[in-house]
Amino acid sequence: MKRLSVLLAFAPVTAFAAPPTVVTDILPVEGLVAAVMGDLAAPLAILPPNASPHDYALRPSDARNLQDAALIVHLGEGLSPGFSRAIANIGADAEALNLMTVEGTLHLEMREDFVFGLEDTTHDHDHDHGHEAHDPHVWLSPDNGRLWTTAIADALAALDPDNAKTYRQNAETAIAAITTAESRIADALSADPPAPAVVFHDAYQYFEVAFDIPAAGAISVGDATDPGPARIA
Repeated sequence: MKRLSVLLAFAPVTAFAAPPTVVTDILPVEGLVAAVMGDLAAPLAILPPNASPHDYALRPSDARNLQDAALIVHLGEGLSPGFSRAIANIGADAEALNLMTVEGTLHLEMREDFVFGLEDTTHDHDHDHGHEAHDPHVWLSPDNGRLWTTAIADALAALDPDNAKTYRQNAETAIAAITTAESRIADALSADPPAPAVVFHDAYQYFEVAFDIPAAGAISVGDATDPGPARIA
């Protein structure tokens, strides 16, 4: 028994690399990454649930998390300018996946008029509304969610080839879950069609397009701007 113990002590040990440390900007992106990583590891969303991504100021702990990250998954400067600057300055050594630039991502232009349907949405606008020309609330599109899930799996597989198969299998499961949720929402809306509604913040355009919801207008163009008296009236 003692001899066996000695032999086992000198036996070769197979070392497996730990999954990469992943940081995201907002919780919806963290959710997609978490679904792909599964039980291997948990990503971290830097922005708290109630914080505005447009003007969030990173804390020292956030900066440390960015420095330690191997992969940063985010939605770009249009949603969170401060976070994008931090990636360039603090997280420059990490791989960065900007989901807004993934080929095939659906981009919708910002709506300028408070009553939807009056503006021309076929051309870019130069109005200063705190966003890029495109509406940055892209995660509310099921098509974008499916596309990004595959892109996230590809990025993780490139960083962690030992677990590539797991990432891709988890991505397939997550994509199926998105499709199931999409069908359930469509069925519910078909059974009880919503009436046209006015929202405070024009943040739901991608969801409206995906499910043919008749939104009537918004009081505020975005949560980075305050509506003027004329718009409120």
